[in-house]
Amino acid sequence: MLSIFKKINYPFIKTLIHIISPSFVLCCWKKNDEESLENWIKNKTNYKNVLRMSRHEKILFMLLNKKSEIEKCVYIKRYGYKIPNEIKFFEREFPTEKIPTERIILTNWLKGRPINTKNQNEVIETINELIKFQNKTKARLMSTDDISKEIMFIKNGLEYFECNKYEYDEWIKQYEKYMEAKNIRKTSVHGDFWFSNIIYDSESRKITFIDWEGYTKEGNPFEDIIWLLCNLMGMSTKEYAIQFKKHLEKKGEMSQMIKLIENKINSHFGFKLDFILLLKIYLIKWMIIQKQIKEKNSRSKINLKNVQIMKHEEILNILSKY
Repeated sequence: MLSIFKKINYPFIKTLIHIISPSFVLCCWKKNDEESLENWIKNKTNYKNVLRMSRHEKILFMLLNKKSEIEKCVYIKRYGYKIPNEIKFFEREFPTEKIPTERIILTNWLKGRPINTKNQNEVIETINELIKFQNKTKARLMSTDDISKEIMFIKNGLEYFECNKYEYDEWIKQYEKYMEAKNIRKTSVHGDFWFSNIIYDSESRKITFIDWEGYTKEGNPFEDIIWLLCNLMGMSTKEYAIQFKKHLEKKGEMSQMIKLIENKINSHFGFKLDFILLLKIYLIKWMIIQKQIKEKNSRSKINLKNVQIMKHEEILNILSKY
């Protein structure tokens, strides 16, 4: 069946999968396998009821208390062979350099939900928290060497994955001049700053950032800002190309909110950012990173296309007209 699917055009098979594939699978069984990972976790944590969620890089076992509320969570990295004898507890305190290296960790469950992107107050409060985070972690000025390393990563990535285009070269030159002309201080970088990793607790009205696997102590402060803007402009929607184009033309649903965000960010840095140029450069960078992940998982340069990479390429084609 998979070999047949590979020969069918992508838009058709995507629609077919949406129709026939469930959004989630609920498994129930009576057999009690004492040697299962789930039972091992129950024995080690003394929790009787768990919910399991499978994600790209990890598996989550959410531990429920007697009131059926999620209280703690066990995170298991997918890749690796060694299973520890014990589950270490990890206190969520970020930003920090102490990212857990253990394959299995236990943490307290963070109460709340992902921010509502259509709620202006929640989005603006998220930007305020990001600005506080960057002010708190502000470091030295970015040097020409820092800028050169970023440029070389992009150029080498484009060459390696054979993605060189004339407009990309022009954008990189513009970006290099742009960065060298600004006094930009390095800050800590979250590394995956989008809606699912921004939690809002409606009771305390507190914004918390989660999933710090991509954390960098000293990096480019534009990275988190541009990734959030990318998703607000439509990157994470089904009609991403249409939505992105509308927002570039200031006609999108989030246009007014994005304008408020841009003004806040400009005020934060003390100058008007070239958001179009930054979108171009960081979409190229993220496309390269996606290709690296795809190659690492497939161990081959062949057939490196996936949905996320195709999104990046399509939006970059749209941006080439601006």
